[in-house]
Amino acid sequence: MVEKHILFLQLFLIHCFLSGLTVYGQHPQPTFRHYTVEDGLPSSEVYHAMQDSKGYIWFATDMGVSRFDGYEFKNFSSKDGLPDMTVFNIYEDYKGRIWFTTYSGKLAYYYEDNIYPFKYNEELQKRFTLHDKVYKNSFYVDPNDNVFVSVYRQGYFKISQTGEITQYKYDDQSTYNLVQIDSSIVFLSYYTILNLPIKLNVETGNINTQIGIKNGIADKNARCIKRKNGTYLFTAKNELIEIINSNMFSRYFVENSIISLKEDKQKNIWLGTFQGGVLFYEKNISSTPARTYLQGLSVSSVLQDSEEGFWFTTLEKGVYYMPSNEFLTYNVSTGFAGNKISCVTSNGGNTIFAGLQKGKVYVIKDSLTNEIDLNFDPRLPRYVTTLLFDKIDKALHIGTSARHHYIYKKSGDQLKKINIQRGEYDLLKANDNTILMAGGIGIRELRNINGVCSIKNLSDTVRLNTLYEDREGNLWVDGLRGLGQLVNNSIIPYGKKNELFNNKITDIAETPNSMLCVATKGAGVLFIKEDTIYQLNTNNGLASENVNHILMDSNTVWLATNKGLNKITFTDYESFNYKAETYNTIDGLASNEINQVTRSGNKIWAATNKGLTFFNPAKLIPDTTPTPIYITGIKIGEEDTVIQDRYELDYTQNHIVINYIGLSYKDPGKLQYTYKMQGIDSTWMHTYNRSVQY
Repeated sequence: MVEKHILFLQLFLIHCFLSGLTVYGQHPQPTFRHYTVEDGLPSSEVYHAMQDSKGYIWFATDMGVSRFDGYEFKNFSSKDGLPDMTVFNIYEDYKGRIWFTTYSGKLAYYYEDNIYPFKYNEELQKRFTLHDKVYKNSFYVDPNDNVFVSVYRQGYFKISQTGEITQYKYDDQSTYNLVQIDSSIVFLSYYTILNLPIKLNVETGNINTQIGIKNGIADKNARCIKRKNGTYLFTAKNELIEIINSNMFSRYFVENSIISLKEDKQKNIWLGTFQGGVLFYEKNISSTPARTYLQGLSVSSVLQDSEEGFWFTTLEKGVYYMPSNEFLTYNVSTGFAGNKISCVTSNGGNTIFAGLQKGKVYVIKDSLTNEIDLNFDPRLPRYVTTLLFDKIDKALHIGTSARHHYIYKKSGDQLKKINIQRGEYDLLKANDNTILMAGGIGIRELRNINGVCSIKNLSDTVRLNTLYEDREGNLWVDGLRGLGQLVNNSIIPYGKKNELFNNKITDIAETPNSMLCVATKGAGVLFIKEDTIYQLNTNNGLASENVNHILMDSNTVWLATNKGLNKITFTDYESFNYKAETYNTIDGLASNEINQVTRSGNKIWAATNKGLTFFNPAKLIPDTTPTPIYITGIKIGEEDTVIQDRYELDYTQNHIVINYIGLSYKDPGKLQYTYKMQGIDSTWMHTYNRSVQY
C-alpha cells in the first residue's frame, strides 16, 4: 500500500525593502461568465449541471430544475410535474429521458416536453427509513429499464420494469460500497451499523478489496468515479482514495470537504470543495499541486460540455462558465495593483515582465510573482510604457511616461533610476549594444559603461513612438508623419512612396526572409519586400485594422489588436501564403483589447486591458463540433402547428413563421444563422434572429 498526503501551504508576503519588491504566489485565474437569478436561474443554490444528448444544459436547484439554451433559462417546478422542488441530480437514460432525483427521494423524468413522476415512487418510499434520502450522484437506468438508486445508510435499490424492488446491503458492516453495474457504470452506496468503523468495499470486474476510512464520519456527499486509465477515485469528507488494484491504493487529504468529483476529457481531475472552491489537478493528483478556482465558494458539480467549456455549480452564487482551462490571467483578483497591462516582455527564458499603468512592474517566474514598485505619484497620470530585457547585461530596462528611466537587475535586487527630459515610448537594443529610446524629443542613446549611464540625443525631432533596426542596420521609426527611416540624424518619410505609410505606425518588425512588417492604426499590417507591399486587414483575415504590436515567432506572426489576438501562420513567406486565426474573449482572453504580446517557452503572453493572459497554443484544439440546430416552432396563418417533416398547404395559407435555435455556449445569444427556402430564396440569407417569415 502506498500512502501520500497533499501538503497545505499558507501564502505569505515578503517585503524586500532594498528595492521595493513584493514576492507572492497566487494562482492565475481563467475568465468566468457568471449566471445568477437575475439572468433567469431559479435559485443561487445549484447542486448539479448536466448536458443532454441534444445539447441543452440542465441545472438542479433547491427551487426546481432549469434548462439553458444559450439564450434563456426555462424553469420547471412542482406545477410542471416535479414531485419535489429540491432536485439534487439530473441524469439522462438510454431513451433520452431526463431523470431528476429529489430531496424527498421521489423520482421523476422529463420526456417529450412533459415531466412524469416515476410510477413506483410510493412503493419505493415505503422502503426508506425516516431520515434516509436518495444518495447524491448514484442513479442509473439500464437498457432493460431497471432503475438503480442509492439511499443514504441503506445501500442501494434495484427497481425492475414491473416494480419489483431489491435491496443490496452488507448487514454486518458499515461500508461504502463501490460496485460496477455494467462495463461503464460505477455505483456508490452506503450502509451503516452504529459503532462500527466505516470501510470502503470495492467490488469491480478486476478489483476486490476493502480499505479503511481515516475519517470515520459518514458523508452524504461521498463520490466515486472510474478513471479513463482504469483506476477508481473515491472521496468522503476531505479524504480522497485512488484504488489502483486489489493490493495498491493511494490516499490524499485536502483542506476542505470534497462535495464533487470529475475527470475531464483531457484526463485532468477536478475536486469541488465546500467553501474552498474547485481544485484542478493536471493528469495525476500526485504529480502537481492543485490550482484553485472560485476560492471561497462551494462547488457542487463540474461539467465539461461538448464545446470543451466548463460549468461550475455553486451552493452560494449560482453558476460559473469557463470557456477554456488553457487561458489563464493575472489581474487584480490574483494580486496585481491594476487590470490594465500596458506592456509585456520576457528574458528569453521562463521569466515574464509586465508593466502597468500605476507604476508597477511584475516579474513572474515559476508561479511566483515579484512586484517592482516605481513609487509614482498617484495623483499624476503616469504609467509604464515599454519594457526591454538586455540579455547580455541581464538587466530589465523600464520606460515610463514620467521623466525617469529605470534599470532593474535581479542580482542584488538593484533598481537604478535615471533622470531623462521626457517620457519614452519604445526601447531598442541596437546592433552595437547601446540602448535606444524613442520618446517626446526624438531618439536618445543610453550607454552604460562600468555602471555609469550617459544619454546622448541622436535626433531632435517631434515625438517618436516606435524604433526598429533591421538586419542591414537601417533604423526605422514612427513619428507624426508615419513611417520613416533615420539617416544621418534626419528622418526620411516614406509616405511619398505609398500613402499607406502615412498611417499611424505602432510597431515595426522583420520576417525571417527580411520583409519589413509594419503595424498601423487604420490600415492593418503592411509587409514590405523591396518594391512590393502586402497588406493584411479585415478583408483577408485580421480581427481589426488597428494593430498595436507585432511578435515574430518563426513562421508565425502574432498581432495584438483592439479586437483580439491574431495568429498569422505562414506556409511560405516568399509567396505570401498564410492562415489567419483570431483568439478573443470567446476563447478565454481577459479582454479583446491587446496592447502587447510575447512568448516565453511554449506559452504566449498577452497584455490586455483586463489583465495578463497566457496560454499554450499547442494545447488549443479547434472546435470542429457542428452546432446542433433545432426547429422549435412553426406558425401557419398565425396559428401554432405540430412540427412535422412535411406540410401540404393551400394557396390561402401563405404566411409561415419558422422558429429555430442553435445550441452554443461559447458566445451565447450571438449565433449567426444561414438559411434558404428551396423554391423561394435564390441565395443563402444571413441573420442573428431566431425566426424567419415567408
